[in-house]
Amino acid sequence: MSRIKAIVFDFDGTIVPGSETVKENAWRFLFSEDEDDLCAALLKFGEGKGSRFDIIRFILERKGMADDGSVASYSRKFDEETQKAINELGVPLNIRLTLEKLKENYPLFINTATPTEAIEQTLVGLGIREMFAGVYGRPFSKFDNLKSIANLLEAEPSSIVFIGDGRGDKEAAESFGCFFIGIANKNNGWEPQISKDSAVINHLGNCVSIIEKL
Repeated sequence: MSRIKAIVFDFDGTIVPGSETVKENAWRFLFSEDEDDLCAALLKFGEGKGSRFDIIRFILERKGMADDGSVASYSRKFDEETQKAINELGVPLNIRLTLEKLKENYPLFINTATPTEAIEQTLVGLGIREMFAGVYGRPFSKFDNLKSIANLLEAEPSSIVFIGDGRGDKEAAESFGCFFIGIANKNNGWEPQISKDSAVINHLGNCVSIIEKL
């Protein structure tokens, strides 16, 4: 019997491969004339270090127009662009089947840097919201969300698996003390491996056999 009590997933690049590119394109659509400011904002707040609101406010402050109304307006435009594009991408069949298989034995959760309301809307649009026992996003960090999930289940960190494709995901898992499964891609440059505390795989379907052995 596996000691694992929950499987937690990052969303972008993990549940929907290519969604990170969708968001990069949305940023460049919104701030096509502010490339330098956008790059600085993504460097400062990207990879889970901040939220879309932090990125927008940072850029608008440099433009001298960072009032609450402007931040909210740009956030709505960003959400409209990304929701439509992610729904068009959809969830690949192999990932959907993996989620269904895991759901038979474990409660599944989402842990993302996307605001909770927005990721809830995305999951509903993709037709997979019912697969998850809980959805956790901003304003809380991925580390804090892992703690909330553990508290909800009265589970030790060692009985939770976090799956993601970003450095921020890996760092959150290491700080929290749970097993981490990384999804290798061209952006992170990770190589497949398995160790005591973590693993790296080429695609999400490979996680099932690893989890069953924990």
